[in-house]
Amino acid sequence: MEVIRSASAQSLTTGLALATTIPTETAVALSYDGTAQAVLMATPADLEDFACGFSMTEGIATLDEIEQIAVTPVAHGIDLRIWLSRAAGTRYMSRRRGMVGPVGCGLCGLETLEAAMRAVPVVAAHDFVITAAQIDAALSELDAQQPELMLRSFEALALEQLTVVCGCGGGMAVRPLLAPLLQHAAQLVLDADALNAIADSAPLQKMLQKRSERGQPTVLTPHPLEAARLLGHTGAAAVQADRLMAANAL
Repeated sequence: MEVIRSASAQSLTTGLALATTIPTETAVALSYDGTAQAVLMATPADLEDFACGFSMTEGIATLDEIEQIAVTPVAHGIDLRIWLSRAAGTRYMSRRRGMVGPVGCGLCGLETLEAAMRAVPVVAAHDFVITAAQIDAALSELDAQQPELMLRSFEALALEQLTVVCGCGGGMAVRPLLAPLLQHAAQLVLDADALNAIADSAPLQKMLQKRSERGQPTVLTPHPLEAARLLGHTGAAAVQADRLMAANAL
């Protein structure tokens, strides 16, 4: 299965044809000892490494507890079948019995490739066209008094009056926003990308500590590996060994 594919498009602003290469993405279903865990979208390369990383990050098994990994292309994507040692398998099944539903990272609530890659209904051909200019014009007419629409620029936000959630996506783009958020946001929730950025920056860590000193409410929502990065650990094992201690340390 190809990892990089060519793609063509047309610029909405200039009308010129564009050519580029983009990573291929396909549905990957992970299972442990024959039991479905999650379906994720991933580039079909280095999937054995991906299986190991997912298993360790989710606290399912260590490298020594993974006995076999089978990468099997199927009609709707790839089956990534992972077989565990007896101890890890028993632990995993006990954990599964305590789950309300699929809770691993991935396409929420899906356990099969068929559910992830279901057919999209065909839209009948027609002459109706919406241009980029029309979309911009429509957005400008939306009611600015509805803050949930999130149409204002970051610079226009009154951070001192807001509860802000930062890091649920955005990647590197959230990094330049963190300093003003840490300094001014009335209430702040930090997740994923924001936590990783703070873990990599001593100045941002100091600003986070200053929020506590100023009494500004702040909530951190790290998974074990993000918590480990914030605490300066090399992996999630120390956090998994004593989550309460790690939470108190944070």
